[in-house]
Amino acid sequence: MRTTGLRGTHILRMSSFDLQAALSSLNPEQREAVLVDDGSCLVVAGAGTGKTRVLTLRISRLLAERRARPWEVLAVTFTNKAAREIRERVAHAVGEAEAAGLWMGSFHGVSLRILRRHAQACGLRNDSFKILDEDAQQVLAKDAGIAAGVIEDLDAKDLKRRVRELHAAIQAWKEEGWIPDDVAAQVDLMRLPGARETLAAYRHYQASLLERNACDFADLLLHPLALWRRDADVRKEWEGRFRQILVDEFQDTNRLQYEWLRILAAGHGNLFCVGDPDQSIYEWRGARPAIMLGFPKDFPGARLVTVDRNYRSTQEILEPANRIVEANQRLGGKRLKSDVSGAAVETALFDDERSEANAVVQEVISWLRKGTPAQEIAILLRSAGPMRTIEQALRLQSVPYEVVGGQRFDERREVRDAMAYLRLAVDPTDDLAFLRIANIPVRGLGETSAQAVVARRLRDGGSIADALRAMAADSSVRLQARARQAMPELADLLDEAAEAAASGLRSPGAILEAMLDATGYVGWLRDSGDDLADQRAEVLAEMVAEGSSGRFESVGQWLQEIALLSAADEAKDLERIRLSTVHAAKGLEYDIVFSPCFEDGIMPNARAVQEAYGRAEERRIVHVAWTRARKRLYVSCAASRHGQRTLPSPFFEESGLGAPQRRHCFGGPVVQGPSARAPQQRFAPWRRR
Repeated sequence: MRTTGLRGTHILRMSSFDLQAALSSLNPEQREAVLVDDGSCLVVAGAGTGKTRVLTLRISRLLAERRARPWEVLAVTFTNKAAREIRERVAHAVGEAEAAGLWMGSFHGVSLRILRRHAQACGLRNDSFKILDEDAQQVLAKDAGIAAGVIEDLDAKDLKRRVRELHAAIQAWKEEGWIPDDVAAQVDLMRLPGARETLAAYRHYQASLLERNACDFADLLLHPLALWRRDADVRKEWEGRFRQILVDEFQDTNRLQYEWLRILAAGHGNLFCVGDPDQSIYEWRGARPAIMLGFPKDFPGARLVTVDRNYRSTQEILEPANRIVEANQRLGGKRLKSDVSGAAVETALFDDERSEANAVVQEVISWLRKGTPAQEIAILLRSAGPMRTIEQALRLQSVPYEVVGGQRFDERREVRDAMAYLRLAVDPTDDLAFLRIANIPVRGLGETSAQAVVARRLRDGGSIADALRAMAADSSVRLQARARQAMPELADLLDEAAEAAASGLRSPGAILEAMLDATGYVGWLRDSGDDLADQRAEVLAEMVAEGSSGRFESVGQWLQEIALLSAADEAKDLERIRLSTVHAAKGLEYDIVFSPCFEDGIMPNARAVQEAYGRAEERRIVHVAWTRARKRLYVSCAASRHGQRTLPSPFFEESGLGAPQRRHCFGGPVVQGPSARAPQQRFAPWRRR
């Protein structure tokens, strides 16, 4: 079958997908969700209930029944990893060609594709715009604050704090979907101290971004949204672009994302959202659980389907996980249930944080010796603060572990350095990128000299390379001999890279490799004594290989894709137990989960409960933590932490687990009063058989 759409001529080669056979494998609630007719639908799907399967079969059914062509289906997830998983499952069901034609990815990834088509209409110079990391954003926020009179006469510590506050305020407005004119229309109603000055800084900040042909992450959605609001023709084009829109993890949507979705769905109303209000744990960074709770009002007649049959955890784990969120505002009457029974949740109160950490690690070792794979064991904490004590105990016992959700790929030092060099290849006037790599590797070009180069470029016009040559040739400028020699060499390198990027004759990976070779970057890392030099070299080699794969049309496109990578999308070492915050573990699951540091002030977090939404969100964080466990769950606390007396979390009682009893170890007898810690035997790392 040959059809023609916006993607051009497309040949549909449907695999022998048996919809009825697929439906027969679902429970009644899952089947109801997959078979919902056109229109709006909200699926309240709890942890471990097979929501990915529901989404996969929903998409497969739409394609198999010709309810939409592949390029008319938009599926939005919160990570690229989730999108890849769904796409692979759809490909297995209906064929590679159909799955390849889907519009699928994270909010930012999909909107990036849209913004590329309308970059100039949104005020950007071209579709090779840069996506600035948070460090670069804060540099612009600082300059904007100074220009607006918001930041002045502050010492270094207060300056850094004020810049962070200003940047956060601007981002909060963006996440509400507000451009500066939207803020101006209601600034008098905000009752926010300094709102007008902050608005002025917001205008400066946006102007600086556009001047640099750059975006921050929120702009990837805000620019298209603002364009749709002011240009009826462009809006109409995108309202009719997709016939079916599906959204995963809907509970984590913020106002900007929701308004973006509503415009795309306005032409037909076929919006299928899957989420779980009990797993909404990002309100502190802009997510709005109220959006999901208000969905039936926003879409009158919307179908509501509750999917609560859990296929992950035992009923003994689900009971306290259900109870902990019962006090919150709920939707759909969801209560997780399982057909599998297992061991009771173990609770314990230990003398202090070291006793608790040692007990957790000894129990981990016990499971490892029983043959439990290391990757099936996780220690989940409310925050990273108490992690150090547990890490020390793991190291003392030689238990290999991995901190999940640590540094993002695009936050690595070597990745940011490489991206800065590439940004200069795309935009030879990129001041922020130059300031990062001016003396990387060391070439005698310090911060003062680098700032002088930027000032000369701004004065004379031209590129960074032009300014470097002019500075080096100017005998009136005091420079180290090393710097004066290095400047023309760096200028030549930047010009060559810019020429290669503009010609399109060399792959982005080849351009990066040439720049790394010319600068001697990896050798410099090793010579500088960087303990991670070999690891950084491997990361750069992987970058070069990816950039040479043929997937990217330009250096600019590759840079945009790199900026959207998250820690959740990276491969993990399987031979280590997982040590993680609850937020970083969301979406993951393990056979055995430890939930330590369960004390009042840590869980619930003392600062978080001061927010209006705080206690409700803290309950949801507990719910997420405990529903990561398949077979065994351990919850523990300490009677004192770092010499300060502590109290067990009130969530012990709210969840029905009851007050924890003082113990030497998990499963051990109840003991009275402080007790000496048992001597620990060093654990010999296991070997694979």
